[in-house]
Amino acid sequence: MYKKYECTWTKVVFDSVSFSLRSLSADSFEDSVFMKVPKPWNVNKLMNGLEETLLFTCIVQTNECGIQKHVLEKAVIIKASREIVYEAHSTPVDVSGTKLPKILTVVSVLPDILKKFRDFRICEGIVTDISLDYTQDNTDLKRDIYSNLRHKNCSVLSINRKRCTACNRYSKGLFQRIRRMKNRKSIQRITNSVRLLDDMKLKALKNKMKFRAVNVSRVKSRYQLLKDSLENQRKNVANVTTDALQKMSNN
Repeated sequence: MYKKYECTWTKVVFDSVSFSLRSLSADSFEDSVFMKVPKPWNVNKLMNGLEETLLFTCIVQTNECGIQKHVLEKAVIIKASREIVYEAHSTPVDVSGTKLPKILTVVSVLPDILKKFRDFRICEGIVTDISLDYTQDNTDLKRDIYSNLRHKNCSVLSINRKRCTACNRYSKGLFQRIRRMKNRKSIQRITNSVRLLDDMKLKALKNKMKFRAVNVSRVKSRYQLLKDSLENQRKNVANVTTDALQKMSNN
């Protein structure tokens, strides 16, 4: 709660937008401040309920599949109480691990705050060069308003790294799971190939044995026919010999 002496105000003007900030104490007073907002930041004055706030926005241009888009990359909200709220991709972010202040004690340092916050990297989220089959229906993941896939504990602001700790750890684990799955699939393909080759060899062996059995059966059949033919010839020869002997005896 602000006491009566805290109703001293400091008028600040950013570009053409004027705003009043409460003094921090009874004996602290700042003259009216006029300053330009560093590019690419823009400033607007908004009403948050009954309270006026200053909204600094940083909009960047991106190219997605040949289509130029303008994206709200970062925002800084300053309340009349001098409290500062930082947002990245329309999500409030925790700046505890940075040197960014949470209270605007000195108005003149605001441009430096905006520049420093602008330079901080935004987490790229979960790796995108993977199949959606590995990520869909996963309760550990979420999509932000720009459809970027992130871990549910993503800090959005990654400071100087490509990804925040949560997204980086999950991405590494995801790659390991995908690698193991691919290895299992490769082993399965090799196993299936070996089984297919064995099946082909077995089929060829069966066909060979079947062909051999047919040949053996054919040889046996020919042998039997030849045997029967020889037996018939032997009987004929025997009959001829018997007849010849009878004729000779009759003479």
